[in-house]
Amino acid sequence: MSIMKKASGFVAAVTVGMAAVSAEAVIFSENFDAPSAASWSAINYAATATPQAPGQPLDGWAVLGSTGTTSGTGGVQHIANEFQPYIPLPMTGSILQLSVVDGAAGNQGGITRSLTTTPGTSYTITLLASQRGGWDYSAGEVIFGAETFSWNIPQPEVSGDPIGWKTLTFNTGPVAGASTTFSIRGLTVGGNGSYQVIDNITVSAIPEPATLGLALAGLAVLAGRRCA
Repeated sequence: MSIMKKASGFVAAVTVGMAAVSAEAVIFSENFDAPSAASWSAINYAATATPQAPGQPLDGWAVLGSTGTTSGTGGVQHIANEFQPYIPLPMTGSILQLSVVDGAAGNQGGITRSLTTTPGTSYTITLLASQRGGWDYSAGEVIFGAETFSWNIPQPEVSGDPIGWKTLTFNTGPVAGASTTFSIRGLTVGGNGSYQVIDNITVSAIPEPATLGLALAGLAVLAGRRCA
């Protein structure tokens, strides 16, 4: 085998190896599509500490919100693709709306659950967010363990002009325990209520630098033997 081919094989092996070990491992994902909502569907306007049962649209999630049980209080709504005229956004399935009616404590609609995590590992959280109908405020926060990340999507300049989906990305620090509370909830904007829709949530583990270095060193040794 020529030196050029050996070098090419080494580079290819290391390149493939780097892609394999540097890719973030997804530990959780949610798109709210199973089961699909047939129309406007209120999951639970009232707060409940009990996670939704398997087979429910919010399987594994508990609901955050007010203590009321009417549509005039902060809560969570499961919205179907068939209801698109109300949510003028590109949709391929169901989405979730987080409602915040006013600035009163407890009126922040949201969802929460526990995730299995690795102590000392950092994570990347991504989700799609927008405001309902192209005229409402959209503000919210992601709480992951002891860390809080917030977003605020301004109203469109022209009322009724949808802004489309925004991809939000948050990087956490190392978590402390084997179980981490993961919550997403709406926030008020200047004392006003807000209505935000979310979709396609993923949580991925970020590879540790030490682990990445050891893996690359092993790949380099393996590639060197193959070139010998």
